Amino acid sequence: MAAERDCPRCDEALPLGESDCPYCAGRKKIPLYRRDPVVITTVIVIAVALWVVATLVTRAYAAHQQQLADEWFKRGQSDLMAGRLDQAVRDLHTALSYSHDNFDYRLKLTDALSAGGHTREARAYLLAMWDEDPGNGLVNLQLARQAAQAGDTPGAIRYFRGAAFGVWQDDPVENRRSARIELVHFLLAHNLTQQAQSELIGVAANLSPSETTDMLQVADLMMKAGDPRRALTEYQNVLSLGRKNTDAVVGAGKAAFALQMYPEARDLLRRAKAAGATDPQVSTELDQAELVLEMDPYERGISAAERERRIVAAFNAAGTRLNQCAASRNVDLSNSSTTGPLSADTSDFKQIERSVTSANLRRNPEQGDAAMDLVFRIERDTTAACGPGDRTDQALSLIAQRAGRLAP
Repeated sequence: MAAERDCPRCDEALPLGESDCPYCAGRKKIPLYRRDPVVITTVIVIAVALWVVATLVTRAYAAHQQQLADEWFKRGQSDLMAGRLDQAVRDLHTALSYSHDNFDYRLKLTDALSAGGHTREARAYLLAMWDEDPGNGLVNLQLARQAAQAGDTPGAIRYFRGAAFGVWQDDPVENRRSARIELVHFLLAHNLTQQAQSELIGVAANLSPSETTDMLQVADLMMKAGDPRRALTEYQNVLSLGRKNTDAVVGAGKAAFALQMYPEARDLLRRAKAAGATDPQVSTELDQAELVLEMDPYERGISAAERERRIVAAFNAAGTRLNQCAASRNVDLSNSSTTGPLSADTSDFKQIERSVTSANLRRNPEQGDAAMDLVFRIERDTTAACGPGDRTDQALSLIAQRAGRLAP
């Protein structure tokens, strides 16, 4: 009798004498995913493992690329600092080949290219970076400097302003101010004083009371821009924080002198000299301020007698200056046929010379103005013909300006 057997697929007992399982034959074929889930799980695990491996390999490759880029960048920096400009350009180009879009690498490459005289290539890089990020302060600053070197004044101003109002990653307040100050220097170098004054007003408005160094810098630039009034305000702001700031005292004294505020200038310049100021302009302007205050017949608070004395002294000094200037120019003032400003001034001087005395001025005060008008005209004409005179003549010219009788 034959032994019973089981179906190897479904484990059911096979009928006696049969080799095929009637149970399996009557069933539909089971799909692979239902029949063997282990296979699907295995495939997923393998796929995930391959993805992880690919990711790790990609990251390792990227890290290696960045490591190479950093190494070449450091070489480029070192060569640039050492003045090996061509090698620095090659190094930085290599660094960029490993890290194509690195902003710092491209910017440093423009430095190397500019230093090596490859300004067109440097500009091309900078303009490409500007197109990507037109508000970038550093890119604008580099473009401004290039434009300034190329003599492109409008372009330099535009890019400097882009830097002054642009985006800076590090210390934006200081970098914007520095860019604006650089713009001011550029404007002053091109005699664009009105624009420089406007920029300085903006800088001053954003200074905090503790920034005395910047306040002094702005005040000094205001003086160079021909704005002594605002400069004096800035110097006074510094002095309100510390009266012993010698630089502020010197600056304030010069500003007051430029504004024809001679009493204030005298006091400030005396303080500056007492504090040890070595600027020769301090001594010169102090001497002039003191002399103006001693000679000016229009100074407030002086007596009538002092006014008369000062007019006579000024008249005599102008006569001496006239004769000296004519002699240096070989102009014969005694010859009636001689023409020109010096001859005309001599004729007018002789006409009123005898009436310019203290006694006569006391009786006829109005003649004092006529005498001073001639003094101022003589100083103007002799300065034009012979250049500045001595300290007395220069003081008389300052008095004329102060009185509004002679253009500065």
